[in-house]
Amino acid sequence: MEPSPYYNVILIQPDESPVTNPITCTDCGARYMTAFGYVDINNPAVEPKPMVYFANWIPGHVDEGITLLVGRGEFEGDEAVNMRAIAFSLKPWRDGLNIDLVDAGQTLFAEGLRHVFSEMSTVSEARKHPELELYHSIALRVVGDEPRFKSYLRQFSEIME
Repeated sequence: MEPSPYYNVILIQPDESPVTNPITCTDCGARYMTAFGYVDINNPAVEPKPMVYFANWIPGHVDEGITLLVGRGEFEGDEAVNMRAIAFSLKPWRDGLNIDLVDAGQTLFAEGLRHVFSEMSTVSEARKHPELELYHSIALRVVGDEPRFKSYLRQFSEIME
């Protein structure tokens, strides 16, 4: 597979909000962690639109991975207008991460983000979306650059060894 033309022009800007979440794991009681940030693309060929990401994970549950929603669209004040979310599941796999599409509306925190995302893509809709490669590239950049993932991703590498 050829590298994406977008990957090297994507810049993520993590929000400085706390990462703890009031939602707890029903198995162990650990709190979910949530990260939020903005995305900029330095490429004149890409129409400038607001882009955001939300990610959640449970420390210690490495096998469950990270769920990541990437959104691109428009805002009118605090309300999302045509802001489509495409969701990815990132789990440890052999010598790296396995990245799969998941239904955005079925993710744990979808209901709480309806004010941010006006459209929650199903897997089928995401596969047909003309900008799927861009969304995928953003997901990869977030995984590589989001500082709040560092200790969690270290656990991935430890189970790979």
